[in-house]
Amino acid sequence: MFQEILNGSGGPFARLGLANSLDGVVLARQDVHYAQNPSLQNVISATMQLKVAVVPVSGQSDGKAWTFTAYGPGFTKEVARQAAEERLIKQITTDTNMSLDAITSNH
Repeated sequence: MFQEILNGSGGPFARLGLANSLDGVVLARQDVHYAQNPSLQNVISATMQLKVAVVPVSGQSDGKAWTFTAYGPGFTKEVARQAAEERLIKQITTDTNMSLDAITSNH
C-alpha cells in the first residue's frame, strides 16, 4: 500500500476507510548503504537517503516530495549510520522549502 500511495493512487485510503477522515499523509522511506574503504584504515561510510512525501488523500491537489542524502564515516556501521543521520537531521532542519502546504492549502 505504501508504494501504491507514493505512486499517486487513492485506492488504499478508500480501502482503509480514511478518505473522509484525513486531509493527507506524510510518508517517508529511508535507505542506507555501507561501503568499506581499505585504503583509509577500513573506514566505513554510510550513504543514507531519506525520501519524504506529503500526499493529499482527496487527490484534489498535487503532493510534494523531498529527497535528502547524507554521508557518514565511522569504524563501525553503527557509528557511520549515526553520523549520516545527524547530517540528515541538520539538512531537514535547515530546509526552508519543506512544508505541509500541499495538503493544507486547499481547506
